[in-house]
Amino acid sequence: MSRVFMEETLQKIRTYTVFLKDREEVITSVQLAEFKDLYVGNREFGNRISELFILDLYILELEFGIFPLEIIDEIRYLETGSDKSFTKPPTKFRRKPLKGLWHKHYFAANFVIPNLENCWGKSGLNGVLEEVFNELPSGSTGKDFASALVHEHFEKPLETRSENKKVTGEWIVYAKYEGKNYYLCTGIHSADDKSIYSRIVDNCLREFPFLKSIQPFSKST
Repeated sequence: MSRVFMEETLQKIRTYTVFLKDREEVITSVQLAEFKDLYVGNREFGNRISELFILDLYILELEFGIFPLEIIDEIRYLETGSDKSFTKPPTKFRRKPLKGLWHKHYFAANFVIPNLENCWGKSGLNGVLEEVFNELPSGSTGKDFASALVHEHFEKPLETRSENKKVTGEWIVYAKYEGKNYYLCTGIHSADDKSIYSRIVDNCLREFPFLKSIQPFSKST
């Protein structure tokens, strides 16, 4: 996730400076509120989504082209207990500093190749190409090769992972408090847990101060 620096003006309009790959972007809390209204609207869980989470959605769309509703839909599934989600079930963090929080994968088109690579094994795409080539009957055309490759090693693996709810992506990080979910930020597998924790402490506890009473924010934990 891109580095973010936050300032708060005397008018209580927070300003975030986002360091992207090739430039800096300055985003205000007013812009984020408008962005949230566009994609979250008046959904009941909207008041349980942190401003940091909305900032992450903004960055993910700006930098990586991930459509915000792909992530909001995953929240909807969590809220309703829907079985429409084909990503892995919610998981509780077991190690400090995030111990006590939860995460749920969301899926976007950007994650198709990583999911396929999980199916292809150590040999990777080269092994898949060789396997398809060797299994085709003599006299097969390039069209036959492409059809077998797409069906057996692209479509079928994704369908199987989807049916088994093993599709992976990046994370929605959230806390549970009095029976409700509070959506704090997004995370990536390569991110350091300490950095995720620091982002949450620095940005989310001012919005949801009651979370200080639960793990991992409670001083008694």
